[in-house]
Amino acid sequence: MISKKRYLPRPGKSRLLCACVLAFCSVSAAADESKVPIVALNQDLTQMPVSLAKGEENAAGVRKYFNSVCKGGLTHFLINPNGHNTAYASEVWDPVWHHDDRLKDQPLKQFDNLRVLHEDGVDWVQVMIDACREQGVSPWISMRMNDIHRIGDGVNWANSKFWLDHPELRRKPGKLKGGSFDSELAFDFTYKEVRDHALALVREMLEKWDVDGFEFDWLRFPHHVNDAAEQDHTGCAALTEFMREAKKIVDEIAARRGKRLLVCVRVAAMPEAAVGLGTDAVQWAKEGLVDWVAPCNFFTTADFALPYPEWKAKLTAANPNVRLLGAFDFAGVSRENIWIPQGVTQAEFCGYLERMYAAGVVDFETFNLFNYSESPMCRFVQIDGMRNGERWVRSQDRAYPVTFHDAVPKGFSEDRRLPAKLDQPLDLEIGIGRVGDSSAAALLLAFDGAIPSGLKDAVTVNGIAATGIRSLPPKSWMLSIHSAKSSCGVRFPLSAIRDGQNLIRIGPLEGCGVRLLTCELFLRAGETKGEI
Repeated sequence: MISKKRYLPRPGKSRLLCACVLAFCSVSAAADESKVPIVALNQDLTQMPVSLAKGEENAAGVRKYFNSVCKGGLTHFLINPNGHNTAYASEVWDPVWHHDDRLKDQPLKQFDNLRVLHEDGVDWVQVMIDACREQGVSPWISMRMNDIHRIGDGVNWANSKFWLDHPELRRKPGKLKGGSFDSELAFDFTYKEVRDHALALVREMLEKWDVDGFEFDWLRFPHHVNDAAEQDHTGCAALTEFMREAKKIVDEIAARRGKRLLVCVRVAAMPEAAVGLGTDAVQWAKEGLVDWVAPCNFFTTADFALPYPEWKAKLTAANPNVRLLGAFDFAGVSRENIWIPQGVTQAEFCGYLERMYAAGVVDFETFNLFNYSESPMCRFVQIDGMRNGERWVRSQDRAYPVTFHDAVPKGFSEDRRLPAKLDQPLDLEIGIGRVGDSSAAALLLAFDGAIPSGLKDAVTVNGIAATGIRSLPPKSWMLSIHSAKSSCGVRFPLSAIRDGQNLIRIGPLEGCGVRLLTCELFLRAGETKGEI
């Protein structure tokens, strides 16, 4: 079987003194922080309130939850207080418990708990900040820049008065109804009114809470400008202007507090896709607007083709002081074009990390981690903190699935290669970091019908033939959401696998009526026994 406190701002100082203090703190902070690998967790705003049991809607309940999540391995804890609305009583945006007669009244438990916390005078964000300080973890705020969860459903917690009052400011002006995650209903940042609306929240949150950094999450959701602005890249000007104005706010508040405030941006996995979506992180790095860049997928699937070496080269050329974070979304791996993410196996998690380590990435941010168990995978993030973790990763079974790009601008290829028929030759590329001390290799394949006859002789890796084939129950290596009717492991000599890119050729299989749904390159750990 396949292994599956409160810190108040300092009194006002002269601008010159503030500038001097900030400059000193900036140099000191930069020197100190560069010595410690980053292990950051971006904490989803919905998980805490929905986790509170009856009678725990209080500060003690929030702290109990925090302690269940932040278990000692994290260096940074990114607190998310907003979606399309805010998870606290904001003076500039609507809170999630607001009501508007134009919408259905459909409260959810997690948002009702946030209202109860507010009415009882509990600042849950501050509770988490205090807990971070006590544990020596750096507290940050993460702002979702254009969240549209359930926006097309007309439910009040998902839509704001500003959004309802200004249909002309949407990516498709005037559009009201759509799917739950209809990107055409998102705000269009080419409008100054939209940028000012977002900047107001940036200022409010930074003035309200004394944190160490601020993340602009441009992947919730990924589309921020209209289709035309994506296609001709004019959207970059609008979002870069926004980042300049936001950085002024960050630096103003940092100077007032006599400390440095770092800035991170979460952007699309592919550099050219990030630019097309208007999120030109390399330009932001060049202008000194950001300190960290975390390329990641949007949600549907972890992108196993994420080009860390390319990102590293571009960012180093633009600003060598900017840190590249290896970002991982635990929503998992999507197979066969199923939109719902299917989670991630430990082997896939280790394969993803191995590619980052091989590219020289030492800083990490995880996202959508909802399962706080002490499985080896979760323990690696929350307790061990990924620090000095490359040895552990390379000692585990690793899997590298064929995936696609799920955060792309209009006209940009997602490079979806599967599902695919096998009556014509199918070429797939799978990138790994290094083979290392693996003991065996195989391709794991899943089909929508029976395993095709003659498959073993129709599959090669880098031109090398297979040495064996074995039927495998799909559930032995795939998580539950799939439609596979059969699967197998096709074995190859370890010498067939190369560091970096590997070319997989399957077929043609004449008259084959089944489709290949999933393909993973699996490397057995060096000391692991058992047949693939």
